[in-house]
Amino acid sequence: LLNLKEGVGAPTVAAKVIGTSGGGLSRTILINRGSESGISPDMPAVSAHGVVGRVWTVGPSIAKVQLVTDVDAGTATLIQRTRVQGVMLGHGADVCSLEYVSTLDDVQDQDLLVTSGLDGIYPKGLPVGTVVEVAVGEGILRRVTVLPRVKFRRLEEVLIFLTREIALPPVPGGGAASSGAQSARPGGARP
Repeated sequence: LLNLKEGVGAPTVAAKVIGTSGGGLSRTILINRGSESGISPDMPAVSAHGVVGRVWTVGPSIAKVQLVTDVDAGTATLIQRTRVQGVMLGHGADVCSLEYVSTLDDVQDQDLLVTSGLDGIYPKGLPVGTVVEVAVGEGILRRVTVLPRVKFRRLEEVLIFLTREIALPPVPGGGAASSGAQSARPGGARP
């Protein structure tokens, strides 16, 4: 996490995970930093392995982070190898789905998903997950299953980006990530 903080080149706040959601389809964590540390809603939360989620609600000294696996979470992504775009949706489980991918698009097992920046929350180029299954869906769309890169049950610390204008370090296990600058988009998690 310290290596990521040094490589980002933008203001960040490190925080400890102090609680998790009780159950159901909601997937959130509580962190020990809040508005007194400069944190506000919709700021990206990451770990050394990839995207954790976005800041959802903020108090003076704590904040709730909606994980990318939450049933109401949606993350604009693209496949690093082919640049195919889609939306990764959480299902309240350990895996997610990549939606709006055509049967004509080149998607393969073990493809790396990175943020596209189109949702206005996450900067472009952050690693999100790995494709673990590609199947025929309904009509002209594929059914793609994604395993997030972050192991949420072992998550102890996160890094909150205080700005979306960052220069990303190389993606672990892949090529160099693109840098991107996006402005915040108020509202829900789905693009």
